[in-house]
Amino acid sequence: MPSFMNTPWEAIDARHVRWNHQTYLYFAGCDYLRMSYHALTEPHKPLDQGASPFLSVGASRSTTGEQSIYLELEQSLSDYTLSEAARLTGAGYLASLSLADHLREKASAIFLDQYAHPALQDTARLAQCPIHVYEHRSPTSALELLSRTEGSSNVFLLSDGVFGLDGSIMPVERFHQLLPPEITFLIDDAHGFGCHGPSGRGVSALCPPHQRQILTTASLSKALGCHGGVVLGDEKILDSVSRQGHIWRAHTPLPPSIAYSAWRNLLWLKDHPDHLASLEKRTASFNAIWTASQQSFLEFPIVALSTPSQKALEEVKQYLTEAGIYPPHIHYPHGAPHGLFRFSWSTAHTLEDVDLLANTLSDLVSNGLADHFKLSCDPVS
Repeated sequence: MPSFMNTPWEAIDARHVRWNHQTYLYFAGCDYLRMSYHALTEPHKPLDQGASPFLSVGASRSTTGEQSIYLELEQSLSDYTLSEAARLTGAGYLASLSLADHLREKASAIFLDQYAHPALQDTARLAQCPIHVYEHRSPTSALELLSRTEGSSNVFLLSDGVFGLDGSIMPVERFHQLLPPEITFLIDDAHGFGCHGPSGRGVSALCPPHQRQILTTASLSKALGCHGGVVLGDEKILDSVSRQGHIWRAHTPLPPSIAYSAWRNLLWLKDHPDHLASLEKRTASFNAIWTASQQSFLEFPIVALSTPSQKALEEVKQYLTEAGIYPPHIHYPHGAPHGLFRFSWSTAHTLEDVDLLANTLSDLVSNGLADHFKLSCDPVS
């Protein structure tokens, strides 16, 4: 990792950080609605039966007993997503992993997107059944692989809803149209939950209801700005997972105070349905500048740049800082050899902020210092 990323920054407000004794616009991370800032600045409500005074419950829910705030948050998440049931996990990464026991018992084969999140890759490996990797976001590739297997009974398809590196989106409706209805979809909707789909219910909600078994996992750290994860789906399956699944039963859940903050933030989302329009307005503003020079349209508030060399990386960093933008350089699976500059905007950013970012990144690409990074340039089919 480049040394400049080792220097810590301090938050000033929902849009700015202080780094190396200077103030910069901040477009890093995945706090798309800036709910982490919202949770800190909103007046704190008095403790009630849903807000525990304990920092942590100290062990798993099966060991310590139940907390009312966990049940309240699970019910609220289920209601928000129109899912039968919800089960919380102590981290977003654990949401997918908690289903590994179910897949190991039920799955005859797993079909995995080639750029699936590491959490889904680990879940597939823990399931201990044949894994077939299909081309990124390509239902025809998955269908071709399926034709070489022995039927579609007990087959699970694993994919991100929104791919966090470049903002590309799983064409779930096309997958649903082409693949047999008995195939279960397991969708990691960490980025899509709260920020995409009908009423912010995520990518999974784009699939016609009651026509296919869909299990969805999501993070509470992105749209809700808190911590933890959730599994959404069939009540019988999730009841079995919570009673018999080793990972779910043996791990310590998120702290009750964090669960309470997530519950409050979810209530805020329900009461402010305009948050999606606000985020989409900023993405449209970015696209108005970006598409004019790069001829590529962004579906989600994420854009990433790669650099051809270490020298170019340093030049991009300097260009960004001179423009007043914090340089969010990351190394992540499926990324580029020299890492990526990954940017995301939020509802807290002004249109002027987003336009500055779009113009700056367009200049970097046009000048040959960086390339627009995409997981795959192939058309989705």
